[in-house]
Amino acid sequence: MNYEPQEGVDYLIDLYQVAGISQDADAHAVRGAINSMLKEYHPDRLDGLAPEFRSKGERMSILLNRAKTILLDTEKREVYDQILATWELPISNDGTPIVRIKDMIRAEAAGKSSEELEAGFTKQSIEVAAMVKHNPTQQALLAKLYEAASGEDANDLRGVYDAALFAEDQVLAIEEAERGQLLGLKADDRYETSLGYAGDMQRMIEDVRQEQEQDYQRRALGGVGAQLALLAGETPAEHGGTILPTGSALPHYFDEQVKKVSEIAMKREEILEKRLEIFEPDYPIAEMQSETKPRFVVGIKSEGGRPTLWLGFCFDADGPSLDNIELDSDIEQKLHDEHYGVVYGSGFNILTISPKDQIELKTLLDEACNKYIAKYYPGFFE
Repeated sequence: MNYEPQEGVDYLIDLYQVAGISQDADAHAVRGAINSMLKEYHPDRLDGLAPEFRSKGERMSILLNRAKTILLDTEKREVYDQILATWELPISNDGTPIVRIKDMIRAEAAGKSSEELEAGFTKQSIEVAAMVKHNPTQQALLAKLYEAASGEDANDLRGVYDAALFAEDQVLAIEEAERGQLLGLKADDRYETSLGYAGDMQRMIEDVRQEQEQDYQRRALGGVGAQLALLAGETPAEHGGTILPTGSALPHYFDEQVKKVSEIAMKREEILEKRLEIFEPDYPIAEMQSETKPRFVVGIKSEGGRPTLWLGFCFDADGPSLDNIELDSDIEQKLHDEHYGVVYGSGFNILTISPKDQIELKTLLDEACNKYIAKYYPGFFE
């Protein structure tokens, strides 16, 4: 299916910019500017030019005559100014149609069968899996080995198993993003997951469903295209056709992709839960941290491996409550200097965490606090 952006639906032409005048120009300035430019694009001057230049000149002549009709009529100009002021989509300053990639992708998908779409996604996932070295068989073996391991063996396997889970999440995240484009979901460069991710995704899908239904209805009605054509003395039929199926009904692939994206989101949350389950914070001076302290601090490590941000907490098991506390500047300095023994002696337990790819930091921090509570308050979560 050819993608043809529709004026008044996908983009709007700024007739002031086409004519090279400001929006507050008076009628005399408008007439002078347009007549001057029309001379440049007179048919006699276009004879003998290459087809692409002649086509552009003819297009400019049409736009300038449209500008003349609209901008030199006080009532029509007021209506056009109102349309221009409230327009929220792309604006063309030179009359060139504006191509929106997401619409081109959706138009192309609307012309394919479900089988063709799925074959494309399957091929892409295979290529991504090879690129990130995702091996389901090896991952299943690592899961069994980690479950059976203990002590140092478990520590050695933890990082390898987490890397395998991350590779799987990468494959799913890219597929989710590609399918999401067809639904109109906003892409997140990091594709972070958090607990409750599947539910959040479902809510996003429902919001975008309403947006897409409104968009398709707008296309069926022609947006402001028909209004612009009437202002210019043209018939709406001359104004162009739609680029996607008309009517308020969504394209055939929409509900299919909703189901697929929802399944992927659930799978990604399951992977997140596995990664959080095997995640363990580090305890500097672990040999000293043998008892429960009334307060504790969590250090967020940078790429260099040193904690650059410290957060303080106070846990009340009787409450129960977990409260943020402000750290004394002296304690904070000691933490930055890695004088952990002094901080421990001042009534704090200490743990540090490294950010993990595609896991929201707040989710990771919450899990670190849970791991701390489980360590020093055994049985609390039972």
